[in-house]
Amino acid sequence: MMDFTHDEKMLLMIYGQSTKEKTVEELKTMKAQLTAEETELKEMTDSLIEKLHQISETEYSKLCLYP
Repeated sequence: MMDFTHDEKMLLMIYGQSTKEKTVEELKTMKAQLTAEETELKEMTDSLIEKLHQISETEYSKLCLYP
């Protein structure tokens, strides 16, 4: 299973959708709205999207993001 940072998990809690593909699209939409100064969030979002590409839809569906 992919290891997500605390901040990446927070992004998934906020922008997570029913499928991995929808989540990636939602993250890309959010990223497109960031300002030039928000480089750290852009980088974190890119990292998260890359990690999501590395897992299967089944693995995505098994993520437990809420305590």
